[in-house]
Amino acid sequence: MLDERATMESHKRIFIENNNGLSSSSSIESTSSLNYVDNTQQHSPGLVTSHSTPISDKSIGRQQPQSQSSKKTLALLDPRFTGGFRNQHMRLTGLVVYAISQNISNILLESLRYDNRVASILNSTLGRIPFEELFNVTEWNRISNRVGTHILPRLVSYNPQDHPEWDPTTALFSAVGTRPLGNINIKNFRQTDLYPLVQNCTRPYAYGSGRKVGQRTWAAYQEHKRRYGDTLSPTDLALMEALQPTKVIADAVSLITHSRKDSKEEEEDGHHSTMTTNHDSMDNVEGGMLAIHPRTELDMLKHRCSKSMTQNLTKIFEMVQDSSFFSEPSGKSKYDKVYLCISRRGTEDETGPTKLKALMDQNRQSFHQAIKDGLWNGTVRVREGGEPMATSSLGIPWDRVETVAQILDYFVAVRAKAFIGTFGSSFSIDVWTTRYVLAQTEGKGDVSMDVLNYFHGPNGVGLIGNGGLPPHHTRCPRTITSPNQTSSSPLFDK
Repeated sequence: MLDERATMESHKRIFIENNNGLSSSSSIESTSSLNYVDNTQQHSPGLVTSHSTPISDKSIGRQQPQSQSSKKTLALLDPRFTGGFRNQHMRLTGLVVYAISQNISNILLESLRYDNRVASILNSTLGRIPFEELFNVTEWNRISNRVGTHILPRLVSYNPQDHPEWDPTTALFSAVGTRPLGNINIKNFRQTDLYPLVQNCTRPYAYGSGRKVGQRTWAAYQEHKRRYGDTLSPTDLALMEALQPTKVIADAVSLITHSRKDSKEEEEDGHHSTMTTNHDSMDNVEGGMLAIHPRTELDMLKHRCSKSMTQNLTKIFEMVQDSSFFSEPSGKSKYDKVYLCISRRGTEDETGPTKLKALMDQNRQSFHQAIKDGLWNGTVRVREGGEPMATSSLGIPWDRVETVAQILDYFVAVRAKAFIGTFGSSFSIDVWTTRYVLAQTEGKGDVSMDVLNYFHGPNGVGLIGNGGLPPHHTRCPRTITSPNQTSSSPLFDK
């Protein structure tokens, strides 16, 4: 068995080596080097690159699909997806369903860029993270080949003959120029509709941009969900299967979720957890990890959706420890470890309005106390997710970690034994949904008993009804009354 810290250090070293092109994956076929826009003044291995320095294709996650010149290709017009990780995923879904509606078989890989807002704030440049440095392109195309491009388009790499209207040095349409790269203010960015500049482009075709929340990819996603309601379409299921993290992120998830013993006493005694790398089933977690997504960061407390959420972190911890869902009659926890999906930066943010100061101060104190002392009278260790976990397990610098931290938290929550989320959060909704699908596809029996999808709200905690499948995410949640409703409730069970 490997010592946990030694194992984490080993994976950190492998991450840095792989993303600097120092080692290769035999399963990845390289074609040519890619150039990318400079995202920050100081770049981190595997996350940001300079357009003047090609990155090696040998690193994990740098898979490059072969170009299919006979097929039409669609590219994202926006310089990046905006919002948190799961809101960015909604926009990716919108791009995919639009491609399908137009009988477009390919999506240009180099156009898929994820938001890196912390880098934007600190470096005054547009923070962008290439898709292939976060997700497994080979796996995406394997699923596309299996289900067909009419359900999931393939990802193809830039080719100057096939995509002459694309500028690889800026990762934008040539007609757009460099103007969006200097505009880091998201609100102002959304005021500008770039589509008139590229509406006649066909090599590749363009989609995206728009004004305010009515941006085209967001609108396409919402229309897709209106069409299917709370059921999952074939494209939803294919995306869920295809969007897998790169190997180094997947390995970090496996290490975190498969600690065989992770109690507070063990940590204090100097005994570190041992890990297993098997992450094929949620049932493999020995002892059981409980993942909690409080969503009590300042940005949410300022949002109107928070009115239907539990805003007080102390109350969330109390409700969880007092609930028979998570505690034995003796008061002992049913789970031997807790993983907190939370942003330290958002929790420690002191820039909020005066009316939120007392609440944020209390949440901050409760957060630090839980990390330091644990829960259930100190018998259960609380592992902090978010930015510190991504930094410690993957070696990612603080100013480039936000999106990666959310991805890491997402896959840890999906693989935890039980998950507590909140309505109004796209992150929670998507974790619940993915866990529901995994429970069905991995051969589990009674889904409603096995998914262990829970919610916290102002009136308590409850078990998600409908077999564990929540309604799709809208702008703000449906009204939550009480978790103690009848089993006929469309949302909750007793």
